[in-house]
Amino acid sequence: MHHLSSYHLRIVAIVILLTLLGYLTGRLTTARLDIPQTQITFREDLRPTVSVVEIHGIQDGMLRGRIQGDVRAFIGDMQILPTGSGTFALVADDTLLTNVLSIRVPETARYVASRKGSKYYPVASKSGERIVLKNRVYFETSTEAEEAGYVR
Repeated sequence: MHHLSSYHLRIVAIVILLTLLGYLTGRLTTARLDIPQTQITFREDLRPTVSVVEIHGIQDGMLRGRIQGDVRAFIGDMQILPTGSGTFALVADDTLLTNVLSIRVPETARYVASRKGSKYYPVASKSGERIVLKNRVYFETSTEAEEAGYVR
């Protein structure tokens, strides 16, 4: 009679273990398939709606969007009046597309210069108004600006 070595016994044990695990996994999977299906019920959402104004963008020269809920929307003093379906379209003219900047100038400042430039200008001049906000340097007098190295 031929005796099995410990190596062969380990292989036989592993094969038996894997077979047993495969069988149990199949049983668990089959058991899970036998679980009755849960019925899903849909109910109406009775929470109050949230008012929303959607801006879709400018298309064909019109600012288009949609208003949902009980909300009023304005551009400047003009109220946006939506259609019955809640959509709106406004002519995107120069009034709508104007970029209005508000720049706070120190009360005593009469002159402005750019950190990157060499000239100074009166605060209310066209050249002074064109200076980028982050580069602005203000002066009370022309002498102060010239002492800082700027010329007129």
